[in-house]
Amino acid sequence: MRRLWQEQAGQMSVELVVCMPVVLICAFVVFNLAQFVVVCSRFDRIVPDAILAHGASPEGEQTLLTSIEQVEQSIRDAMDTTRATIELTAEPLSFSEVGLLSLVGQPTRFTCVLTMSPWPSQLSVAGISLSAPQFMRHECSIVIDRYRPAVVV
Repeated sequence: MRRLWQEQAGQMSVELVVCMPVVLICAFVVFNLAQFVVVCSRFDRIVPDAILAHGASPEGEQTLLTSIEQVEQSIRDAMDTTRATIELTAEPLSFSEVGLLSLVGQPTRFTCVLTMSPWPSQLSVAGISLSAPQFMRHECSIVIDRYRPAVVV
């Protein structure tokens, strides 16, 4: 009986050494995914509000460039994250894309892109080097009429 106990005494240590890298990598994946989901949910709530508030009627000069700057600054202030970058673009749409026959100003499509880099980007476990994707990307797009506030096309 004692001999049997001595032969299996190190089995749990070997299993721990073999399984620990897999558990560690899975923990990093779950951590990064959870962080990305949290940032994306905040991003999806903030972007439409910022675009409707500042994109249609910016403070000061009523130009597209002014509205882009104010929307982008509003989103950056509300997001308050260091690992994510935010890019905002706006493009006027032609009436054929929207399907309206009108002589008023063209509607504008605001597209906001959130990119987030995972942590850690490089990992070496048990002599095996692993690298995460360069970034994770999430996009939100809204079409508004800048000349009629509160109109979402």
